[in-house]
Amino acid sequence: MKFRIEDKLLSVYHVHLVLISLIVCISVMYYFNGPSWCEGLKYLYPIPITLESLHSGKGLDLMDLKPINTENVYGTKHNPLHVCSTKRLDILCVVKSSPQNIGRRLAIRESWGKLASKGTNKLIFSLGDTKLITLQNIIENEAERFSDILQFNFQDAYRNLTVKLINNVRWTSMFCSQAKFVAFIDDDIAINFRNLQNFLRNLSSSDTDLLYTGYVVYGHGISPSRDESKHNLSWDEYKYPCFPSYVSGAITITSGRTLKLFDAAIPYVKPFFVDDVYLGVVALKLGITLSPHNNHMFDHDGSRLHEYSNLISSNQGPTFSWEVYELTR
Repeated sequence: MKFRIEDKLLSVYHVHLVLISLIVCISVMYYFNGPSWCEGLKYLYPIPITLESLHSGKGLDLMDLKPINTENVYGTKHNPLHVCSTKRLDILCVVKSSPQNIGRRLAIRESWGKLASKGTNKLIFSLGDTKLITLQNIIENEAERFSDILQFNFQDAYRNLTVKLINNVRWTSMFCSQAKFVAFIDDDIAINFRNLQNFLRNLSSSDTDLLYTGYVVYGHGISPSRDESKHNLSWDEYKYPCFPSYVSGAITITSGRTLKLFDAAIPYVKPFFVDDVYLGVVALKLGITLSPHNNHMFDHDGSRLHEYSNLISSNQGPTFSWEVYELTR
């Protein structure tokens, strides 16, 4: 009997060892092949097509292909059309803001926003709707005073970030088609606008053509969060084990042509709420390649304050904007 018990224990041990070895092998394969698996999104997500033919100007054969993402385009409460009424528009900054972030918008207007609103450069703030009547009244006054508020009719919420992205792309493509560059920026990011201008001026024509840049989150496959936090992305929403490389949503810079391609492609790409990753999937479907070679110009985690004079952006929060403006104006 003693022998049999030991024999069973040994068998269980072997089974556990095999399972552990299998898990390790799968993990190693995933680490080295993650990008390849994510590359498959180009062909598989959400329908088995690529959108690269949009580059050539041939468009898509839409005879048998219907858009699958048409329900996320909303009307506006405030529509600052005058911002894009000029023939020349070099840089349009679209600052993504929540209705309650009044102080952040003021800080930007009084700091780097001054430069971003001069001459052939323009700046607007993109907001969703709010159910709070008092807050909406404040926004009404803010829009009347500054004429830089773009407010959509959808509810402003964390899970609606991609809805805001889609509407920002749609609105900008429709009403600001002459923009040479468009920068989508979070309202808690401090911008060194002169460095942004210099960076864009020094790009070659080939780099400008399909520009989609910022801080590139790049690596051996980035996994979605499957926990119970607010970042949870369920398997029903996104049926893949990894994300492709993407540009962080803190600041995303595109050329006018890239923006138009995004607008044309989005109706054929199923949305999920992680807005910057979603745009990365759209870029992948379009065949737009990403490179992290510009990452040194973006302070992604706020740890490089001492280098700010050489950076385009820093995740230092809105109150830091005044200090930055004093250093860079």
